[in-house]
Amino acid sequence: MAKFKKRNHQEDALREIRKAEKKALVTKIQIEKRALVIMASGLGKTVLSAFYAKEWLKRHGGRVLYLCDQNYILEQAEVTFRSIIGGASSYGFFHGQEKTAHRVTFLFSSFQTMRESRNGFKQKEFSLVIVDESHHSHAETYLPTLEYFLPKFTLAMTATPDRTDLKDIREIYGKEIFSFPIEKALAEGLLSKVDYQVVTDELQNLDFLKTPVGKLSIKALNKRIFVKKRDKEIADIIKRKMSQISNARTIIFCPSVYYCEHLSKFLPNSLPIHSKMLQRDQDLGLRAFRNGTANTILTVDKFNEGVDVPDTNVVIFLRSTASSTIFFQQLGRGLRKVDGKECVHVLDFVVNCERIEMLDGFWNKVKKNVKDVKKERGLKGPVNIDVGNIRFTSVARDVLNVIAKIRGGYTKEVLIQQLKDLAKELGRVPMTREVNKASKKGVCATAETFANIFGSFNKALIEAKLGVNIRKGYSKKELIPLLQKLAKKLGRTPKTEDVMKASERRECASLQTFKRLFGTFNKALIEAKLNVNVRKGYSKKELIFMLHSLAKELGGVPFSGDVTEASQRGKAGEYASLRTFVNVFGTFNKALKAAGMKPNHEKKLISK
Repeated sequence: MAKFKKRNHQEDALREIRKAEKKALVTKIQIEKRALVIMASGLGKTVLSAFYAKEWLKRHGGRVLYLCDQNYILEQAEVTFRSIIGGASSYGFFHGQEKTAHRVTFLFSSFQTMRESRNGFKQKEFSLVIVDESHHSHAETYLPTLEYFLPKFTLAMTATPDRTDLKDIREIYGKEIFSFPIEKALAEGLLSKVDYQVVTDELQNLDFLKTPVGKLSIKALNKRIFVKKRDKEIADIIKRKMSQISNARTIIFCPSVYYCEHLSKFLPNSLPIHSKMLQRDQDLGLRAFRNGTANTILTVDKFNEGVDVPDTNVVIFLRSTASSTIFFQQLGRGLRKVDGKECVHVLDFVVNCERIEMLDGFWNKVKKNVKDVKKERGLKGPVNIDVGNIRFTSVARDVLNVIAKIRGGYTKEVLIQQLKDLAKELGRVPMTREVNKASKKGVCATAETFANIFGSFNKALIEAKLGVNIRKGYSKKELIPLLQKLAKKLGRTPKTEDVMKASERRECASLQTFKRLFGTFNKALIEAKLNVNVRKGYSKKELIFMLHSLAKELGGVPFSGDVTEASQRGKAGEYASLRTFVNVFGTFNKALKAAGMKPNHEKKLISK
């Protein structure tokens, strides 16, 4: 039987669950007796719940009800719980094939069966209820059971909280107490690397992409340029891909039962598994895949969630759903890390624009999280965090550019050309106010759009090879409206950090300009008739108290990024800036030591 050890992110989640538990035990409000944990597929939600259930029994005793809508998920969960908690406890199932009649400590039940039989149990029969795949909770098969039982605490878990019908499960469980999305998990190296290939060989009528944007629509693009490949052609591409991978273990997600059955005829050593088959035959097929008798299974939404097939190293999409929920569930089947598995290879036979757009957005989030992880760990220079890649063909990139224009956005290429045209007209590098003036005439995008897409207006100028045009010679009379405008945009008095960021975006003068003309930034705020909110002169004792407060809020030793975030979002004087800690203590790690905390693993911090 497998041995499980808690990983760092599971320890973090357990810490938040314990906090929610304490609140649940003293409140009479039902929603506050529930807690929602969001964790990407492959990070061990079932393992987390088993460790927590073990803790719960030691503290409170009672019985535990584990709910889900798939029998195979219940069976996997029972094996995990038995391994972690041990045989001293009793275990049983309550679903269509088996109904445990005797009293057991852990009852693993399907929602469908429990809905029909819930009145046979007392409402307070279970002290703890665990809801797996809780994104289904608004369903008619789920809600009656959730509303019937009155446990001391309910723990809900899901990898994909957002539903296709747009109903919010937070109405049932409250805001999530812990979230570890797939983008962050990939960046942290907790999931398998992804080698993602977007297949766009079937695109045709590509001249249609040159149609003026005003006469295009997403629907028209889908209809004109995407043409499905023939089944044998798809099978040949799949076989070619699998032949390049050592010990390929492949799951193919198909658009229909018919297609699932039909395509399997072209792929040797493959098995179809779908809801139209007898449950016994489905179980036999899954068992054959797990033990290696079959190396390929074709399915229709059967393994979107819950099923544990960690050896899967090839995922193929033949159904290009635009639903991010279904996409992440299906991708998750191949993301679990196991020894000997280098990465998960993905082949996506794209058949619509929305899919290309969703993939691009997803991978941009992954890359942003990689940057955040590097910053958090103090990694600089050529350090590489390998999460894999998504390979877009040049045609797919062209489609993305057209989609951006259709949706009213701009590509970098278009924006750069707008800046060059405006610079040529002015005879110099344009200022933000000149860009905004041109935007009102319909000549170009706003300065804010440039800042959003390039990171700052200055970066847009640099990419356009125009250089940075720094304004000099402000008067006090000019600076005061700039501060007031920034305050209106923020909805509060600007801090020095806000001015520095706005200056980078070319929306405001530099902080040094304000200090030079007014003496101090505070005096500038006063003359602009804004409240002074920049606190100075913190003592070491005050700063140590702030660190303790932040550590308590976070449930662990804060990183430098946590301090920066807290100083920016907090009320005036609630948290000092990171610079203040460094100035007073020498380094941030020295501040942590002074507060009696173990310095975290950040390598480099801001120095004086």
